[in-house]
Amino acid sequence: IINNKEYELSRNCRYYYNRTIINEQINKLKELSSVTDIYYAVKANFNKEIIKYLIEKNIGLETVSLEEIELILSIVDTYELEVFVNIIYTPNFADLNDYESIFKIKRKNVSIIVILDNLDILKDYEIFNGKRIGIRLDLN
Repeated sequence: IINNKEYELSRNCRYYYNRTIINEQINKLKELSSVTDIYYAVKANFNKEIIKYLIEKNIGLETVSLEEIELILSIVDTYELEVFVNIIYTPNFADLNDYESIFKIKRKNVSIIVILDNLDILKDYEIFNGKRIGIRLDLN
């Protein structure tokens, strides 16, 4: 309630993004000599125009769900993007079917690296054999 008047957020709430500021932030990161790759967490913002812009700026995309990967692929298809897209998939919990679906994705301009944080899953399931994966280490 604002000034004794109730507002319905879905009608009155707007977000404005400034590409100049986004570009400045990207350039600051790219100028760091210790940074080799930059990844944007898609869960932070699903705005298709922003994701498209980041892809065009050669920013990788970090995803936590199959739905986020499907969103990225739809953006690539909708805008007919020819640039290379780097995706990392870092789920907290994933169904084996999600991994299988991701491993079936074959695109000439899309690279998806699955990041695992459980070595037992590698031992227990053959779907990871011969696949490009990364391991997230917990040093505790």
